Amino acid sequence: MTKHYRPMPGGPWFPLVIFGFFGVFAVAMAVSLLTGSGPPAWFAVIWLAALAWNAYWFLWRLATDLWLDGNTLHWKAPFRSGSVDVSAIEKVRPHRMAGNLETIRLREGRPILTMATRGIEELNDDIVRRHPGLPVRVGRSVRWSNVFQLGGSRYR
Repeated sequence: MTKHYRPMPGGPWFPLVIFGFFGVFAVAMAVSLLTGSGPPAWFAVIWLAALAWNAYWFLWRLATDLWLDGNTLHWKAPFRSGSVDVSAIEKVRPHRMAGNLETIRLREGRPILTMATRGIEELNDDIVRRHPGLPVRVGRSVRWSNVFQLGGSRYR
């Protein structure tokens, strides 16, 4: 049986539900803005820009499901997926701008990003077993999630 690392509560569909809700709200805000009963235009523009920025990261860039099949690491975001041989991974480290994200840096192509929660260390250990000597580092947020996050590992 293959183990999957699913860092978000509710599984890989969670971002779709959240952004579906925000999409409905965005349409309602745009309609109210056009009818003159909505928020100020500057607020709507800033809110929609923030929605677009976050939708890009959470729906295309952030992996919500990662699993190993032999020596291949597979990952899936709501609107994008891919796979890579573990020998093509250069290093695993916390993201520079957000310590609660983990960056899986590849020799070629964009890095794989995922939330760093309880269970990421187990996934990393399985990757290192297939790619000995791989530099792996997790951030403080993982240690905090091991202390404060309710429930078990997200690598099941």
